[in-house]
Amino acid sequence: MLYVWLKYELVEKQARFWVLITQGSTLTAACDAVGVNRRTGRRWRQATGGRIPFLAHEGGHRSFVMA
Repeated sequence: MLYVWLKYELVEKQARFWVLITQGSTLTAACDAVGVNRRTGRRWRQATGGRIPFLAHEGGHRSFVMA
């Protein structure tokens, strides 16, 4: 059960990270704000090919969708 909670927390952090990036924050500032290492932020950005995913809201759950 702990694993599920940690995964949920990570998804929430990543969602907040992308919101901050979309609002114009730098990578370093966004990482500091959500409490992750800068390397993690770079990995998230590289995983999307440098593109900012948008959040699709379906039934109250968040999921990442590449535009």
